[in-house]
Amino acid sequence: MSSTTTLDAYRAFQAIHAPHGPLLVSADEPTERGHGVWVVCVCGAKWRRWITLAAVLAEADTGQATARIAAG
Repeated sequence: MSSTTTLDAYRAFQAIHAPHGPLLVSADEPTERGHGVWVVCVCGAKWRRWITLAAVLAEADTGQATARIAAG
């Protein structure tokens, strides 16, 4: 069983919706508990995730984020 990271979920959304046109990507101001990241497609589809600091650090610690971005 594999776990799906926030980056995996975003890349899946991007793969489906990027052909529609540019995606609007933004993040809410960070708080002590984390921050919200959201993406809107020109077709109206929306993707939103709450990301905790612990999740960001865990993914960065394993090198997953860097490896996935470089492969992208």
